[in-house]
Amino acid sequence: MKTKTQPRKTSSQKITEPPLTLHAQTARDIMTHNPVSLHASATTTEAAEFFYKRGVSAAPVITESGHPIGVLSLFDLVWFQRAKDGHFHPEDSNTKLKPVTRTVSEIMTPAVFSVNPDTPMRQVLEEMNASKVHRLFVIDKEGALIGVISAFDIVRGLVEKPHSK
Repeated sequence: MKTKTQPRKTSSQKITEPPLTLHAQTARDIMTHNPVSLHASATTTEAAEFFYKRGVSAAPVITESGHPIGVLSLFDLVWFQRAKDGHFHPEDSNTKLKPVTRTVSEIMTPAVFSVNPDTPMRQVLEEMNASKVHRLFVIDKEGALIGVISAFDIVRGLVEKPHSK
């Protein structure tokens, strides 16, 4: 059972919280190992079902050899569904959507923001901030996907105590 840290009172009776500390030293310390991924040849329909069943909002897109070539998010699927007919009218809620199936590789964001497992956490955070991304892939020396670091992983790392090794 987790207990909450009680706020400290200072001499002026103001309540202050203890500072948050990210105990991870490297990408390996905070990454989610073996993340779920989509194959580049999966269809948009399969991707939508994948997101629903897994409860995820994005996934790396990989090749047969496990190398990441992009990322697909729920936003990408929604944008594709709304814009596929060559027009996008956010104010027109009466637009009828016709099912169109494409492969994941056709609509993914073809950028792979990645770090290696030994990348220092400061560099991980700076990369996420500079790239304005919600997740970074962690790849091994051969370029295969071995983990992912999401903004949620960072938040979790700030509020949970480190595990004893």
